[in-house]
Amino acid sequence: MNDVFRSVSHRSLGDNLLESIKGFLIGVLLFLAAFPVLWWNEGCVDSADIAKTAVVVKPDASGSEGEGKLVAVTDKLAVTETVGDPEMLAPGAYVELRREVEMYAWIEKKETETKKRLGGGSDVTTTYSYRLDWTASPESSDSFAHPEGHENPRLDVRSSVFHPGVAQVGGFSFPPGDVKLPPATSIDVTAAMVKLVTLGPAEPPPAPVVSAKAPPGKKPVPVKAPPPKKPDPKKVAPKPADDDGAAAEGDTPAAAPELPFRFVSSMIYRGAGAPERPLPGDVKVSFKAVTPGKLVTLYGTRQGASVLPFDFEGKEKLFRVVEGTHKEAIATLHGEYTTRLWSVRAAGFFMIWFGLALVIGPFNAVLDIVPFIGQSGRFLTGLVMFPVAFVLASVTIVVSAIAHSTVLLVLTVVAFVGGIVAFVVLRRNAARKKLPPPGPGGGYAPQTGYPQGGYPQQGGYPQGGGPPMGGYPQGGGPPMGGYPPGGSGPGR
Repeated sequence: MNDVFRSVSHRSLGDNLLESIKGFLIGVLLFLAAFPVLWWNEGCVDSADIAKTAVVVKPDASGSEGEGKLVAVTDKLAVTETVGDPEMLAPGAYVELRREVEMYAWIEKKETETKKRLGGGSDVTTTYSYRLDWTASPESSDSFAHPEGHENPRLDVRSSVFHPGVAQVGGFSFPPGDVKLPPATSIDVTAAMVKLVTLGPAEPPPAPVVSAKAPPGKKPVPVKAPPPKKPDPKKVAPKPADDDGAAAEGDTPAAAPELPFRFVSSMIYRGAGAPERPLPGDVKVSFKAVTPGKLVTLYGTRQGASVLPFDFEGKEKLFRVVEGTHKEAIATLHGEYTTRLWSVRAAGFFMIWFGLALVIGPFNAVLDIVPFIGQSGRFLTGLVMFPVAFVLASVTIVVSAIAHSTVLLVLTVVAFVGGIVAFVVLRRNAARKKLPPPGPGGGYAPQTGYPQGGYPQQGGYPQGGGPPMGGYPQGGGPPMGGYPPGGSGPGR
């Protein structure tokens, strides 16, 4: 059976331009959506900061400390009632029990390769490959590009989660179905714990059976048996089977009865195969659980001896059971917040980067008339848009972080005002330094004033001299034409 299929389609320059316009629109949406995503992310509250404000109370629930407030209770996780899977597993001491169902089914993988041609056209090679693997959500074969020989039966058993009515941390009780618990871990299932009950409708659909006809070197192919039909006299009756039990070519395999679940290798299994050699359509069921006995810290609103969800300013709810002490739980909560914060920041950056690259798509589609130039254009586009996207994302992150933090907002305003004041003071000081030095008598000399120390001596008054104390007589003064060459004022 061929599990790889290839198809080649040809696109003209016009087709590629149309695709690039679609990419342009997608790029605009990605670019615009990135900013509110980054803004929202910076506004998310760190649960660790909320947990730091919790009132640490005694685990025996004595007294009324922290009544109606956020409290932190550290003690061992416990339950007083049992819970199980009503259909498959006997009850046990679990804070949470998870049934995980997987089917051995066909999985389709699609890969596309585009080769540009001179003139702006392109050849698009699409490869569909099919493989068998365990999956919790098998795809419907109707959605496959090549469903023939890759049929997936309908999965009639679903994953489920079960909780007891109440769980405890010390003397405080809480509903485990409403709180966020620590991660569940796998449990070892024994035969005594299993309820071997066949699930599904009263008249289950026929299970896939193995066709006797299989290509050399290939595993037998499961084929779904069609529903029984009334005999059609116009059609030829099927040929009888050969002596070895194999159906003749053209025959339809007989429908096999629905197989029951059975306990195999610490799991519940259904199908014609086995865990080490499964066949398409086989189903396995395993279990995970949150078990009691761990040291944990419970966060929530105290109401007597009960703990309920805590609402922080309508922005965030804190109702958690975290492994470890109060201090260790705060570190865990902060680590989760940091991981999410930087993951969304990275996602926002890539949204901007890819969005800008797609916006330039129509331009690159024109450059594809010469494939080498088009490829170079895409490379340069990605190279140039990387720092642009980085700057835009960084500015958005910084502005969002400041806007969502009162402390950062106040510090930013103070720094901004202080910067303006410092700039004005420096400008004034610089202007004063540019003024000329004071002249005789404390005043400033003219723009072309005299040098420091007074009037020049050459051709002027002698040192310490000057005009008469009473000034020049009326109408007197130096000659209109100035002193003769080599001459000077009186007293020389």
